[in-house]
Amino acid sequence: MKRAFEIFGLPDFCRAYVSLRSGGNSTGNFDSLNMSFKNDDYQAVLGNRILFSKEIEIPVRDFVFCKQVHSNNALLVREKDRGAGSISINTAIPDTDALYTTIKGCALSVLIADCAPVFFACRRTKGIAIAHCGRAGSTNGLIGNVIDHMKADFGSVPKDIFAVIGPHISAKNYPIPENSAKKIISDFSDTSGIIKSDDIYKLDLSVRIESELLKAGLKSTAISKNIRCTFDEDETFFSERRQGAPCGRMIATILST
Repeated sequence: MKRAFEIFGLPDFCRAYVSLRSGGNSTGNFDSLNMSFKNDDYQAVLGNRILFSKEIEIPVRDFVFCKQVHSNNALLVREKDRGAGSISINTAIPDTDALYTTIKGCALSVLIADCAPVFFACRRTKGIAIAHCGRAGSTNGLIGNVIDHMKADFGSVPKDIFAVIGPHISAKNYPIPENSAKKIISDFSDTSGIIKSDDIYKLDLSVRIESELLKAGLKSTAISKNIRCTFDEDETFFSERRQGAPCGRMIATILST
């Protein structure tokens, strides 16, 4: 049974994966390969992470997690951070939604269940990054912050950066409140991804994120989109919109080799 699929569209010095829903130890709304320690049995989740790590051949101790808060914060991962959050939520890097590094073998990771993981890799500096990007992240400058940090800390230039938008909830399944849609429209000259039909507003995360990547200077040919929908594929992915809260989470992860 497959517990992960590989993400393509990045330079060959790095690997990236997203875990799947099946093949784990958790039960109920967390059935079965839940990767989040929050609200689930600790031993079940730890076992799930070990199963995933064995399949993709990355030791659990090399994963780095953050406590996601729908912010636009991006943090530089150093060697001392290797293993943060890998076996305990208490050791995860606090209050951030994106991680970036040039350290080989550190598996930068976020947890997803409808929000999009965005994978970044600079072919020249060998810098990598990952972002947890939902409605907030796609409108609060998270994507631009990641690129700015890669430029400032690694010397990356946008034309050398590749990005892949991972699986997430599709626009047809993602209605948003009218006041949220109107705030986005009023706050930004770019209203990419905002769809209105029969007085219902919906958000296309992939369109929104791609627009942010292009504004940050990435080439369109360096941006890839995985169009698999977490809401529609109920046997493959967890989806909080579909299942309600609490529910399980998948891991999205990237590392340089």
